[in-house]
Amino acid sequence: MNFTRDNLKLSGRQRGVSLIEMMVALTISLMVLSGASVILVNANKSSRIQDDLVGMQENARFAIQQIADDIRMSGYYGCVEDINPVDPNGPIINNLSSNDYLASPVRGYEHSGTPVTTLTDDSRDVLEIQYANPVTTMAATMDSPQSDITVADTSGISVGDVLMVATCETGDIFAVSGLGAGTLQHQTDATSGGDLVIENNSDSLSALYPQQTYAGIDNSIYRFNRIKYSIADDGGVPALFRAVNQPLNTPGDPFIRGVDAFEVLYGEDTNNDSIPDSYVAADAVTNWGNISAIRFALLMRTENQYGSDFDRADESGDTIAVLGSDFDVGDERVRRRTFQTTVFVRNSI
Repeated sequence: MNFTRDNLKLSGRQRGVSLIEMMVALTISLMVLSGASVILVNANKSSRIQDDLVGMQENARFAIQQIADDIRMSGYYGCVEDINPVDPNGPIINNLSSNDYLASPVRGYEHSGTPVTTLTDDSRDVLEIQYANPVTTMAATMDSPQSDITVADTSGISVGDVLMVATCETGDIFAVSGLGAGTLQHQTDATSGGDLVIENNSDSLSALYPQQTYAGIDNSIYRFNRIKYSIADDGGVPALFRAVNQPLNTPGDPFIRGVDAFEVLYGEDTNNDSIPDSYVAADAVTNWGNISAIRFALLMRTENQYGSDFDRADESGDTIAVLGSDFDVGDERVRRRTFQTTVFVRNSI
């Protein structure tokens, strides 16, 4: 290669980056990276909050739908009409040792007025709902009120389940003490040798039930549900519990986690037009048989806490109002939302 004078002059001008220029470039790069890191951290935090809020909203939607479905079913007892829950002579007979069955289809308890046997935390509302839904049909006429009940299908039925056998004129509520080949037993623990949580008072039902009604339709077997919703602690997180046919002094099973409050108001119809005249708390209801609608709200929270900013909702800075009741939100750095709806009690209309 031939080196000319011009080439040598050009090579002399090709110098490297100075130390000062490198430090300036590094400083600018660090500033850019620092800003990008802050943006990334904030974006990640916002994403996690949004994910939690979406999950909270989905939980609220699911809980409201389930509670609303139970409320709409309350007071349904098949084709048995004009049920009188307090009449020991029928038309539906309670053959259980528990007196909690055949109460009003809807009943509630308010805050500190709640019996301690009904709720583990006496600072929240309780909603109790009662109804029956068909699970199978009779496949043969009973030989006697003491005989087993032959049914078309026993799948989905377990020992201890509370069932109701009914025609359109009468019915019996009983606990399944045993399952045979297509049969349901309704004996006492002393006879069956079982260990039922809710026992039968007698081996005998109140009537001999035929397979079919006068119209030739097979009589139904119903699952008799007494459902209770309440708030209790679930591993350090408040949760809405749902108890189905369980003793009153137990909250049941965790249904939805992250529920700070469950507030219920009852629409009482005093002039029999199926329209609530007013919505009142449980301790202000004058007649539970007049409840035609229920308004309830859930105060939901995210399970995760975020940053140093507190979730405040009103001017006092430490409470959130839910259906007229104030709840202390404490110093937890969670996000909260209130979800509310009103459901009519179909079987009272």
